[in-house]
Amino acid sequence: MHIVNTITNSLEWRGTAFAKYESEHLTLLIKGKMESWIAFGRGPLFRLSFGLMLLGLARIIFLAAMRQNGAASPQGLWSGRDRWMASLKNPFTAVILLIFHVSLILVPLFLPAHVIQWKQNVGFAWLPISQRLSDMLTIALIATAIALLAIRVGRIIVGQLRPSKGLIWPIFLIIPFISGFICVNLDVTPNVYYGSLLIHVYSGNLVMLALPFTRMAACILEPLAVATVALSPVPALRRWFLKTGLAAEDI
Repeated sequence: MHIVNTITNSLEWRGTAFAKYESEHLTLLIKGKMESWIAFGRGPLFRLSFGLMLLGLARIIFLAAMRQNGAASPQGLWSGRDRWMASLKNPFTAVILLIFHVSLILVPLFLPAHVIQWKQNVGFAWLPISQRLSDMLTIALIATAIALLAIRVGRIIVGQLRPSKGLIWPIFLIIPFISGFICVNLDVTPNVYYGSLLIHVYSGNLVMLALPFTRMAACILEPLAVATVALSPVPALRRWFLKTGLAAEDI
């Protein structure tokens, strides 16, 4: 009986050890594949996405500058000023829009880990903001994006906005921020970490690729136009934005 128990315990131990080995081997295999995909997304795919984004944004500005009539379209970029000015009548919406756009621009450019990526991929970088401020801006963007979604749902309910136009882009933009926040701030398992990082890298690249070819371009160009007209010390630059605008067909 003692021998049988010994053999049984030995088999159970070996079975447990083998299962643990298989689990660890599978984890290492998944980790290795994820690291390869992440390295590709951070390197060649990032450079491709960034280059296409710059070309696409340049295309939009070029088409605006080359428009024959030279008059701002009622649906152009400068009409973004009218939407922004209208939003100022509602302080709540104005604050939400301001926080959302500031966070949307600052976090991708000045997050410490992102600054390293810029340096590695484009050969130059700039001073980063603190990690704490980056976390605060990320949380602010997520919160304001949810608030914008709630506002847009309300507008859809009353028939002021089409569902496809009102909901897709805020959800699309928020994915890289949520996944990045999980990677940096939450204590998760390695599989969850690498999965979140993979989503973060590829969703960020997808945003860059889609940005100049969708209405998401307005998230960057409208604040740029409004800030340029309001703050630029160069009168010719202010007049160019006022005169040219960006037509809906340019985006």
